[in-house]
Amino acid sequence: MALLGLGDLAGALLTDNNRVALESLSDDSLLGILGMIDGLGAAPAAKDKARKKVFNAIKHKSKNINRETKDLTAKALFEQRLAQLPAEAQAKLRSGQWQLVPFIYYAVKDISGQNHADLFKSGDNTVIGITNVVQGRMPAEDYFLCTKVRCVTSQGLTGVTEADLKGAIWDKPAPAVINGEWKMGQESTVYIDKSAASVFSHDGITTLANGEFELDTPKMFYPQRTINVEFDFAGAPAANTAMRFELYGVKTTKA
Repeated sequence: MALLGLGDLAGALLTDNNRVALESLSDDSLLGILGMIDGLGAAPAAKDKARKKVFNAIKHKSKNINRETKDLTAKALFEQRLAQLPAEAQAKLRSGQWQLVPFIYYAVKDISGQNHADLFKSGDNTVIGITNVVQGRMPAEDYFLCTKVRCVTSQGLTGVTEADLKGAIWDKPAPAVINGEWKMGQESTVYIDKSAASVFSHDGITTLANGEFELDTPKMFYPQRTINVEFDFAGAPAANTAMRFELYGVKTTKA
């Protein structure tokens, strides 16, 4: 049935019940099938039954989307997306050569007096407490599914030397940050287009950690591609202000 056109599917629904095939279609296609059912020469009872199949598919799809990141572990979400990996990487996971492990990539930056910041830059090397990403690029064999990000700042530092940044106490983002905009991606691929950074503000909400933002749709990061996380601030942050940005999820590693 997956190879049938929408008109053929609409006709087949008058006699066939294949919810799995329907759930593989886009919402626009499903709505198109509903319109086609109305135009078919069939008994009203058969049409009503066919419409119900389509509505059940739409309802089931919506239910899965809404609960995806809430009910499934990051590992399970990754396993759902194995098809996004090259065949060789899939084979290594299935054979046990690789395994999936929880991981957090992070970067710390001095943002004092700046209007813009790139959190993962090509000139950076790994330094404990500063960043664990070399040259802003994902490691050679790391496929990483990001399910959550976190943005925090530290204000009023005594300085912004490496030692100062390593000893910073991280708190909710500064006003210049949360009133600004941010974007995230890899190379030329944009995962989250420029959007309000207010998603990192949780004043009065005790169920979320400071600066935490859970992605409704997890994003796959690929090996040896540069991570792009950029912020445009609503006014320059005060002197001696630093930012820490974290990517939460699971990655591939040798077993």
